[in-house]
Amino acid sequence: MRQLNSQDAHERLRAARFLAQYAQEGDEGALRDALLKERVGWIIEALEKARQRLGRHAFAKVAQSELDIDNDDEIARQVRSSAIEETTRRLLHEIEPILGNLRLAGVREIVEYETSRTKALHDHLDHVLEAISTLSRAAAVPRNGEFDIGELVNAAVMDENRDGRVNIQVAGLKPHIVRGDSTLVGLALRNGLKNAIEATLMLREEGRKSIVVTWGETDIDYWLAVVDRASGLPRDARHVWEIGTSSKRGHLGMGLAIARSAVNSIGGKIELLAREDGGTRFELKWPIPTVAAG
Repeated sequence: MRQLNSQDAHERLRAARFLAQYAQEGDEGALRDALLKERVGWIIEALEKARQRLGRHAFAKVAQSELDIDNDDEIARQVRSSAIEETTRRLLHEIEPILGNLRLAGVREIVEYETSRTKALHDHLDHVLEAISTLSRAAAVPRNGEFDIGELVNAAVMDENRDGRVNIQVAGLKPHIVRGDSTLVGLALRNGLKNAIEATLMLREEGRKSIVVTWGETDIDYWLAVVDRASGLPRDARHVWEIGTSSKRGHLGMGLAIARSAVNSIGGKIELLAREDGGTRFELKWPIPTVAAG
């Protein structure tokens, strides 16, 4: 119980794993309190298994899955994601009231505020804060569950292509139930899809204004791809993942950085690849959880 309240994530993980196997009546309160404070995904899953054990009133050995994974890199990634999420949340908490007061002062003190440069700058700052908020969500500790990837894709296509200006085809098994954090996968998908749509709309050739969204799985991971036929990758493509990198005027250049952060949070990988016949393939992958034995 002392380790469960440690500041060291490794110690808390060891304690949670122990309780997943040996929790007894009377431990429920401590488990509940630990879950309310915990931010690291692996530890949360172990604590949930401990609570499930108590709920079954069984003393048989708990089936092992993620709990058997002793991956220091994974724990470090979870801790880093938690730090990003917490830091950006605190910054937004401090900045947003200041911006609100600035806008209110502008309305009261500036003649024709609605058409002023001050309002335009306030609006731009609003967009920046919204992007930071999205980045915070992308860095969140994953909440894994089952979802239909086909439904996720259909919803993203409908939202990002409401006016139907681009021909978007979807190609994948339906239904296709996968396990992961649907919010983080959807966040990455929408940013990749938005970039593909914007690049496609810049084309003059109508015949190339099409996008394909496809998905599937291998024996080790799920994958999702957005394929366009636009102008392809920029000359110095290695910088596209950095915040502030954008070839589009007025863009904050945070879309791909947000997508990468979201995929990193679920332990996955993301790539932006040039296609031989022109265009780009935006692909993300995340691991299939280990199936518990027994």
